[in-house]
Amino acid sequence: MAEKLVEITRGSVVECEHYGDFVIVNNEGKLIYSEGNPFKEAYFLEPALKFRAEIKCPLIYVGGLVSRAKIDEVLDKGFELVQMARALVHDPEFVNKMKESDSNYRNGCKHSNYCIGRMYTLEMKCHHCVDNLPKSLVKEIEKAEAKL
Repeated sequence: MAEKLVEITRGSVVECEHYGDFVIVNNEGKLIYSEGNPFKEAYFLEPALKFRAEIKCPLIYVGGLVSRAKIDEVLDKGFELVQMARALVHDPEFVNKMKESDSNYRNGCKHSNYCIGRMYTLEMKCHHCVDNLPKSLVKEIEKAEAKL
């Protein structure tokens, strides 16, 4: 279950609660702070299902899909389409490889968020595609990936 991030009250009445997972990284991709577990696959699925239950128009699921099994699960839960970013940053051939493989195929992305740290400052790349990363950054990535 995602972490409760915000609770809005009016007097003693809870008006709404916001759940989610997030990380803050600096421009070198170093983890500064995190809440919840944004490293797990389909990290927005639980809150997205609440939207799916209320919204009657087509809805696209967004949030960390890297395996065929989880994509199938999300589609089976009523989402018409899925969006993928990290899986394609890690391996642009992911969709083709998934088509050619069995239902257990999984992309190698481990949600270390290095690509997110680079998104607005450098060319967006997976750390697996970058040569000569600083040792301190390699240690941070290894710590993030060990949480899986």
